[in-house]
Amino acid sequence: MSNTEEKYKEIAGTLDYGLRNPKAFLRFMWVLIGFGCFCFIIFVVATIVAREPLLLLAVILSPLFFVGFGGYFIIREHKHNDVIRLWCEDAIEHVAFIEKVYCESAQMRTYNGAAIILLNPKYNQPYILKVKIKYKDEKHTYFSMQKQKSPFDSFFLKGCSYHGKMVADYGGGKVKILYSPKYDKVMFLKGEKPKIDETAEIE
Repeated sequence: MSNTEEKYKEIAGTLDYGLRNPKAFLRFMWVLIGFGCFCFIIFVVATIVAREPLLLLAVILSPLFFVGFGGYFIIREHKHNDVIRLWCEDAIEHVAFIEKVYCESAQMRTYNGAAIILLNPKYNQPYILKVKIKYKDEKHTYFSMQKQKSPFDSFFLKGCSYHGKMVADYGGGKVKILYSPKYDKVMFLKGEKPKIDETAEIE
């Protein structure tokens, strides 16, 4: 991967903010926004015809819910992608040792996931990821769901998308990642699976 855009396309997610949303999920969010806008127009017309101003206040909340719900996740994905592009500017391929660490508060923290993810026992486990790498003879250790003060943390990036799935996909051995020395951040690559190796500890 020679340039930022090539790296960006290969990123499955980041340790800080979780996995990127599937395209099908984002398309569904756009459908919700469209449905909300359609209902809003219909309700406004119906209110004008019925000449009941108070009716508008009652029915406007439903369309705004759909628009707000879908808009939140679309904006969140856009923000996450901006972060990924920035971190990819100086990112290098690196090998990390990743393990699952017990953390009771991690259960049911998949956040921003589809219902099938939230209810799947495989992804609903009390574990977080512990990532260890060695860069320029210095050891670095990182944890998922560990919030740090960052210029990227905002209302739209709080939580960790599909955290349970991220733990299941990348926890347990050596795995190739992208590491940004400038921002000291870890990103996961699509299609990479951990290789179990008893000597996988980062020396």
